[in-house]
Amino acid sequence: MMSSSRKRLQIIQFLRWSDVRRFWKRPLLLLLSLPLLGCSFAYDQGVRLEAEERWEEASISYREAVVANPDNSVYHEGSDIALFAVGVMVETAIAVAEILEEQGLSVAVINARFVKPLDEELLQKFAKSCQLIVTLEENVIAGGFGSAVLESLQQSGIVAPVQTIGLPDRYISQGSPEQQREEAGLSVTKIVGSITGRLREIQLKSNKFRNIKVS
Repeated sequence: MMSSSRKRLQIIQFLRWSDVRRFWKRPLLLLLSLPLLGCSFAYDQGVRLEAEERWEEASISYREAVVANPDNSVYHEGSDIALFAVGVMVETAIAVAEILEEQGLSVAVINARFVKPLDEELLQKFAKSCQLIVTLEENVIAGGFGSAVLESLQQSGIVAPVQTIGLPDRYISQGSPEQQREEAGLSVTKIVGSITGRLREIQLKSNKFRNIKVS
């Protein structure tokens, strides 16, 4: 049960000044909303608050379970490339790893089960042992999971090549999901080509630095 004063405080906090200005410019909408405000004052159950509390409890318990069993997120160990995949991209990462393994590469597949907070300990482990970290997400790269990985490694002081693969920040043409992933570069064949190309660049740079004579 929620006290009337607490409900009133919540409603006042909900109706921020920006919301009030929107209502003020639309008097009809303001009039239609008055009965709803009256119902919220008269109702004593506080459903919104209770739902938020249940959601917070569920989120905390889920994260505790994940942190308590960190090894479950590593689907396959590897020493050359580490694929950190989010959501639906996990299945794609497994298919990509199988092809790369056929090419003689050792590939780790990690299911990044939640984006925040990052499993920084696991990320740093593979960043220190692999030639390349690859993040896979069906999301715009800018401000996404890959960006969070880059920031985390930069703050920890670990220098490691990172390749972020995700949706480009542009319009994707209509089509089937397979066609759209192909256009966005998220199909298995496109990702394999992108990773092998990046790995080749890293190896060429590494050989170049080895050939430099220090006077």
